[in-house]
Amino acid sequence: HLANLHRPTAPSDITCVPDGAGGVHLWWKPPPPPPCGEPELAAFQLRFSIDGGVSWQVGIENTDSPEPCARVGNLSPGHAYLFMVAAINAAGMGDFSPPSPPLHHSPDGITTAVPSLNSILSSPHSSAVSSPHGSPPHGSPARGAPLPPSMVAGSPKGP
Repeated sequence: HLANLHRPTAPSDITCVPDGAGGVHLWWKPPPPPPCGEPELAAFQLRFSIDGGVSWQVGIENTDSPEPCARVGNLSPGHAYLFMVAAINAAGMGDFSPPSPPLHHSPDGITTAVPSLNSILSSPHSSAVSSPHGSPPHGSPARGAPLPPSMVAGSPKGP
């Protein structure tokens, strides 16, 4: 039960930005820094849902980085995606964030239900598709092959 006292709190405010290549960049507000002597934030786990939050699948098991950003690729057309993220430290994984706004992936591209996103993406000076922290986290699917959302912790899952 001591581990529960030292696990990180939930992240918040997930932002989803289509990458124009069938994927999405995600950023979130990390939990506040731990009190002195508590385990430091080590990484995050990302989950997604394509059924309105009824069920959740692991998208990235462990980002291997405390940076609050990730990329998920190979989104399946015709689905509305929700994302949640949990912080991980030496004591374990904390609670998941509230779900992101839905991100709709249509056969001709990605659109989202967040009205303000269109104005962000249409701005010629927007840096919305660039990570605010530089490169995506080391070891995340963004650095290697994109993670198919049809995969659940590395095992094929049907549509």
